[in-house]
Amino acid sequence: MNYTKLVVCVLAVLVFSGAGVDPVKPRLQPPWWVFQGRMKATIGADEKCVAVDPLTKVKGGVYDLKIRVLCDDAEKAQGLSTLLSRAHRFARVSVNVRVYNFAGQEMKPQVFPSDAIEAMQLIISSLTGNQYFLRIEDGNVFYDFFVEFKRGVVQFEADNVADAYNNLNEVAAMAFYEVLGLGSIRQMLIGTTTAKS
Repeated sequence: MNYTKLVVCVLAVLVFSGAGVDPVKPRLQPPWWVFQGRMKATIGADEKCVAVDPLTKVKGGVYDLKIRVLCDDAEKAQGLSTLLSRAHRFARVSVNVRVYNFAGQEMKPQVFPSDAIEAMQLIISSLTGNQYFLRIEDGNVFYDFFVEFKRGVVQFEADNVADAYNNLNEVAAMAFYEVLGLGSIRQMLIGTTTAKS
């Protein structure tokens, strides 16, 4: 028997059977870590005044996500707490977002305002200094008002196998709509929009 044919056959069997080969299997981050990355890429885009820490495991399937306001701005800390402080469920895992002021004290969220002007002021004080935030725009037939963001893509690592660098790439306005929980506000309808140019 020809040795070349034998070697080729053995190699073919090894390659196609997977023997001796360590296949790279994609290992995807759990959704609560993706959530933390999205928060850091959006809320953390106020680098001079806001820090989003890594998740901290409290017990079992419970994590805390600490957001620290680094500047002495009580309105920003209270506003972020009102917008962000809540539990986020991912099947059997829960992430509690907690906002801390400049002095390191945890801020207790207030009830979201029912008045549109107060709601606008809360959002402005929370997002001023964020590199994506531009302004508040008038609403339309469906929305009371819009939060306007710069044209841009929020990018963060998330083991996205469809991206060469494993990033998730989201339009800034839509990423903020999700992290701010604007769809869950019952007092009014608040949308996000992208600047025209």
